[in-house]
Amino acid sequence: MRHTPCQPEHLRQIAAQPSQVRAIATFAAVLERQRAELEKTAWTLWSGSHPVGAMGLVCVFPGLYEAWAYLSSQAILQPVALARTARSGLAEASRTLAWRRMQAFCLAEDTGGYAWLGFLGFRFEGVLRRYGPGAEDMAIFGRVR
Repeated sequence: MRHTPCQPEHLRQIAAQPSQVRAIATFAAVLERQRAELEKTAWTLWSGSHPVGAMGLVCVFPGLYEAWAYLSSQAILQPVALARTARSGLAEASRTLAWRRMQAFCLAEDTGGYAWLGFLGFRFEGVLRRYGPGAEDMAIFGRVR
Protein backbone atom coordinates (compact mmCIF):
# COMPACT_ATOMS: atom_id res chain seq x y z
CA MET A 1 0.00 0.00 0.00
CA ARG A 2 1.36 3.42 -0.94
CA HIS A 3 0.03 6.87 -0.12
CA THR A 4 -0.06 10.23 -1.88
CA PRO A 5 -1.51 13.63 -0.98
CA CYS A 6 -5.30 13.37 -0.99
CA GLN A 7 -7.56 15.13 -3.46
CA PRO A 8 -11.35 15.38 -2.96
CA GLU A 9 -12.00 13.39 -6.16
CA HIS A 10 -10.12 10.41 -4.65
CA LEU A 11 -12.86 10.05 -2.01
CA ARG A 12 -15.50 9.52 -4.68
CA GLN A 13 -13.48 6.59 -6.08
CA ILE A 14 -13.23 4.63 -2.80
CA ALA A 15 -15.52 1.62 -2.36
CA ALA A 16 -16.61 2.91 1.04
CA GLN A 17 -17.91 0.72 3.84
CA PRO A 18 -21.70 0.84 4.24
CA SER A 19 -21.47 2.97 7.40
CA GLN A 20 -19.48 5.62 5.51
CA VAL A 21 -21.41 5.93 2.24
CA ARG A 22 -23.79 8.63 3.48
CA ALA A 23 -21.06 10.96 4.71
CA ILE A 24 -18.39 10.56 2.04
CA ALA A 25 -19.94 12.81 -0.65
CA THR A 26 -20.58 15.61 1.84
CA PHE A 27 -17.07 15.35 3.22
CA ALA A 28 -15.55 15.56 -0.27
CA ALA A 29 -17.20 19.00 -0.55
CA VAL A 30 -15.65 20.04 2.78
CA LEU A 31 -12.21 18.99 1.54
CA GLU A 32 -12.74 20.91 -1.69
CA ARG A 33 -12.94 24.13 0.37
CA GLN A 34 -9.63 23.28 2.07
CA ARG A 35 -7.83 21.96 -1.03
CA ALA A 36 -4.79 24.21 -0.52
CA GLU A 37 -4.02 22.63 2.87
CA LEU A 38 -4.60 19.01 1.82
CA GLU A 39 -1.07 18.34 0.64
CA LYS A 40 0.22 18.45 4.22
CA THR A 41 -2.88 17.18 6.07
CA ALA A 42 -4.49 14.36 4.04
CA TRP A 43 -3.39 11.17 2.30
CA THR A 44 -4.95 8.79 -0.21
CA LEU A 45 -4.10 5.10 0.24
CA TRP A 46 -3.59 3.12 -2.96
CA SER A 47 -3.55 -0.56 -3.85
CA GLY A 48 -2.16 -0.67 -7.36
CA SER A 49 -3.95 2.06 -9.32
CA HIS A 50 -7.08 2.08 -7.14
CA PRO A 51 -7.66 4.27 -4.08
CA VAL A 52 -8.65 2.06 -1.14
CA GLY A 53 -8.86 4.73 1.53
CA ALA A 54 -8.16 8.26 2.54
CA MET A 55 -7.33 9.84 5.88
CA GLY A 56 -6.15 13.09 7.30
CA LEU A 57 -6.93 16.17 9.35
CA VAL A 58 -9.29 19.01 8.59
CA CYS A 59 -8.98 22.39 10.34
CA VAL A 60 -12.18 23.20 12.23
CA PHE A 61 -10.81 26.52 13.42
CA PRO A 62 -7.29 27.71 14.27
CA GLY A 63 -5.63 25.22 16.59
CA LEU A 64 -8.39 22.56 16.34
CA TYR A 65 -8.04 19.74 13.82
CA GLU A 66 -10.40 16.85 13.28
CA ALA A 67 -8.97 13.50 12.20
CA TRP A 68 -10.96 11.55 9.62
CA ALA A 69 -10.68 8.36 7.62
CA TYR A 70 -12.72 6.71 4.89
CA LEU A 71 -11.56 3.16 4.32
CA SER A 72 -12.64 0.38 1.99
CA SER A 73 -12.83 -3.20 3.21
CA GLN A 74 -9.65 -3.82 1.18
CA ALA A 75 -7.74 -1.19 3.21
CA ILE A 76 -8.85 -2.74 6.50
CA LEU A 77 -7.43 -6.09 5.35
CA GLN A 78 -3.97 -4.46 5.43
CA PRO A 79 -3.88 -3.29 9.08
CA VAL A 80 -0.10 -2.93 9.41
CA ALA A 81 0.24 -0.70 6.35
CA LEU A 82 -2.84 1.24 7.39
CA ALA A 83 -1.51 1.83 10.91
CA ARG A 84 1.93 2.88 9.64
CA THR A 85 0.42 5.41 7.25
CA ALA A 86 -1.88 6.85 9.92
CA ARG A 87 0.86 7.10 12.54
CA SER A 88 3.38 8.69 10.19
CA GLY A 89 0.80 11.17 8.91
CA LEU A 90 -0.22 12.21 12.42
CA ALA A 91 3.43 12.49 13.48
CA GLU A 92 4.23 14.73 10.51
CA ALA A 93 1.12 16.85 11.12
CA SER A 94 2.05 17.18 14.80
CA ARG A 95 5.42 18.61 13.81
CA THR A 96 4.20 20.97 11.09
CA LEU A 97 0.75 22.25 12.15
CA ALA A 98 0.02 24.81 14.85
CA TRP A 99 -2.44 22.69 16.82
CA ARG A 100 -3.58 22.54 20.41
CA ARG A 101 -6.23 19.84 19.96
CA MET A 102 -6.90 17.00 17.56
CA GLN A 103 -10.14 15.09 17.80
CA ALA A 104 -11.68 12.06 16.09
CA PHE A 105 -15.00 10.26 16.07
CA CYS A 106 -16.19 6.72 15.45
CA LEU A 107 -19.54 5.00 15.75
CA ALA A 108 -20.25 4.41 19.43
CA GLU A 109 -20.60 0.65 18.91
CA ASP A 110 -17.41 0.32 16.79
CA THR A 111 -14.98 -1.36 19.20
CA GLY A 112 -12.38 -1.65 16.43
CA GLY A 113 -12.51 2.13 16.01
CA TYR A 114 -11.90 2.60 19.75
CA ALA A 115 -8.82 0.37 19.56
CA TRP A 116 -7.43 2.02 16.42
CA LEU A 117 -7.87 5.56 17.75
CA GLY A 118 -6.24 4.52 21.03
CA PHE A 119 -3.29 3.09 19.07
CA LEU A 120 -2.99 6.46 17.29
CA GLY A 121 -2.73 8.31 20.61
CA PHE A 122 -6.30 9.54 21.01
CA ARG A 123 -8.12 9.21 24.35
CA PHE A 124 -11.80 8.36 24.70
CA GLU A 125 -13.75 11.39 25.96
CA GLY A 126 -17.38 10.33 25.76
CA VAL A 127 -20.38 9.55 23.57
CA LEU A 128 -22.31 12.16 21.61
CA ARG A 129 -25.91 11.02 21.27
CA ARG A 130 -27.47 11.25 17.78
CA TYR A 131 -24.42 13.18 16.50
CA GLY A 132 -23.64 11.23 13.31
CA PRO A 133 -24.88 12.09 9.82
CA GLY A 134 -27.74 9.59 10.21
CA ALA A 135 -28.33 10.46 13.89
CA GLU A 136 -26.01 7.66 15.04
CA ASP A 137 -24.39 7.82 18.46
CA MET A 138 -20.71 8.73 18.04
CA ALA A 139 -17.74 8.31 20.39
CA ILE A 140 -15.38 11.29 20.59
CA PHE A 141 -11.63 10.96 21.14
CA GLY A 142 -9.06 13.71 21.66
CA ARG A 143 -5.34 14.53 21.72
CA VAL A 144 -4.16 17.77 23.30
CA ARG A 145 -0.84 19.55 23.51
